[in-house]
Amino acid sequence: MIREGLCRCASLKKLILARNKLITLPEAIHLTELEVLDLKGNPDLMMPPKPSELMKGSGLEFYNIDFSLQNQLRLAGASVPPSLQGQAQQKDPVARKMRLRRRRGEA
Repeated sequence: MIREGLCRCASLKKLILARNKLITLPEAIHLTELEVLDLKGNPDLMMPPKPSELMKGSGLEFYNIDFSLQNQLRLAGASVPPSLQGQAQQKDPVARKMRLRRRRGEA
Protein backbone atom coordinates (compact mmCIF):
# COMPACT_ATOMS: atom_id res chain seq x y z
CA MET A 1 0.00 0.00 0.00
CA ILE A 2 1.33 3.41 -0.99
CA ARG A 3 0.42 6.27 1.33
CA GLU A 4 -1.39 9.34 0.03
CA GLY A 5 1.30 11.61 1.55
CA LEU A 6 3.83 10.38 -1.01
CA CYS A 7 1.88 12.24 -3.68
CA ARG A 8 2.42 15.52 -1.83
CA CYS A 9 6.18 15.43 -2.41
CA ALA A 10 6.48 18.32 -4.86
CA SER A 11 10.09 17.59 -5.85
CA LEU A 12 9.53 13.87 -6.49
CA LYS A 13 10.43 13.19 -10.12
CA LYS A 14 11.12 9.43 -10.20
CA LEU A 15 9.09 6.71 -8.47
CA ILE A 16 10.02 3.08 -8.97
CA LEU A 17 7.47 0.65 -7.57
CA ALA A 18 8.31 -2.38 -9.70
CA ARG A 19 7.55 -5.87 -8.35
CA ASN A 20 5.78 -4.78 -5.15
CA LYS A 21 2.52 -6.74 -5.56
CA LEU A 22 0.56 -3.49 -5.55
CA ILE A 23 -3.19 -3.58 -6.00
CA THR A 24 -3.87 0.14 -6.36
CA LEU A 25 -2.29 3.57 -5.99
CA PRO A 26 -3.56 6.72 -4.27
CA GLU A 27 -5.90 8.79 -6.42
CA ALA A 28 -3.58 11.79 -6.02
CA ILE A 29 -0.88 10.00 -8.05
CA HIS A 30 -2.31 11.80 -11.09
CA LEU A 31 -1.67 15.20 -9.47
CA THR A 32 2.08 14.65 -9.14
CA GLU A 33 4.63 15.89 -11.66
CA LEU A 34 6.49 12.60 -11.97
CA GLU A 35 8.79 12.17 -14.93
CA VAL A 36 9.22 8.42 -14.32
CA LEU A 37 6.67 6.05 -12.79
CA ASP A 38 7.80 2.41 -13.02
CA LEU A 39 5.06 -0.08 -12.13
CA LYS A 40 6.37 -3.20 -13.89
CA GLY A 41 5.71 -6.54 -12.24
CA ASN A 42 2.48 -5.58 -10.48
CA PRO A 43 -0.02 -7.82 -12.31
CA ASP A 44 -3.00 -7.03 -10.06
CA LEU A 45 -2.51 -3.26 -10.17
CA MET A 46 -5.59 -1.18 -10.96
CA MET A 47 -4.81 2.47 -11.65
CA PRO A 48 -7.22 4.94 -10.03
CA PRO A 49 -9.33 6.96 -12.46
CA LYS A 50 -7.88 10.26 -13.61
CA PRO A 51 -9.73 13.31 -12.33
CA SER A 52 -11.23 15.59 -14.93
CA GLU A 53 -9.02 18.50 -15.95
CA LEU A 54 -11.44 20.94 -14.34
CA MET A 55 -11.09 19.24 -10.96
CA LYS A 56 -7.37 18.63 -11.32
CA GLY A 57 -6.47 22.31 -11.20
CA SER A 58 -8.34 23.07 -8.01
CA GLY A 59 -5.81 21.53 -5.59
CA LEU A 60 -7.19 21.06 -2.08
CA GLU A 61 -10.68 21.89 -3.27
CA PHE A 62 -10.57 18.66 -5.30
CA TYR A 63 -10.51 16.74 -2.01
CA ASN A 64 -13.15 19.01 -0.45
CA ILE A 65 -10.90 19.93 2.49
CA ASP A 66 -11.33 23.26 4.24
CA PHE A 67 -8.23 24.24 6.21
CA SER A 68 -9.48 27.72 7.06
CA LEU A 69 -9.13 28.84 10.67
CA GLN A 70 -12.88 29.38 10.94
CA ASN A 71 -13.62 25.81 9.90
CA GLN A 72 -10.91 24.30 12.10
CA LEU A 73 -12.22 26.20 15.13
CA ARG A 74 -15.76 25.11 14.35
CA LEU A 75 -14.69 21.45 14.01
CA ALA A 76 -12.81 21.66 17.32
CA GLY A 77 -15.95 22.94 19.03
CA ALA A 78 -14.45 26.33 19.81
CA SER A 79 -16.30 29.56 19.26
CA VAL A 80 -15.18 31.55 16.25
CA PRO A 81 -14.22 35.13 17.18
CA PRO A 82 -16.43 37.79 15.56
CA SER A 83 -13.40 39.23 13.77
CA LEU A 84 -12.98 35.94 11.88
CA GLN A 85 -16.65 35.22 11.21
CA GLY A 86 -16.98 37.81 8.48
CA GLN A 87 -13.78 36.94 6.67
CA ALA A 88 -14.18 35.04 3.44
CA GLN A 89 -11.40 32.96 2.00
CA GLN A 90 -9.72 35.22 -0.53
CA LYS A 91 -6.76 33.00 -1.39
CA ASP A 92 -6.50 31.57 -4.86
CA PRO A 93 -4.93 28.09 -4.64
CA VAL A 94 -4.27 27.94 -8.38
CA ALA A 95 -2.44 31.28 -8.36
CA ARG A 96 -0.36 30.13 -5.38
CA LYS A 97 0.62 26.93 -7.20
CA MET A 98 1.67 28.94 -10.24
CA ARG A 99 3.81 31.27 -8.06
CA LEU A 100 5.51 28.27 -6.44
CA ARG A 101 6.22 26.72 -9.85
CA ARG A 102 7.77 29.98 -11.07
CA ARG A 103 9.98 30.23 -7.98
CA ARG A 104 11.08 26.62 -8.36
CA GLY A 105 12.00 27.30 -11.98
CA GLU A 106 14.06 30.37 -11.05
CA ALA A 107 16.07 28.63 -8.31
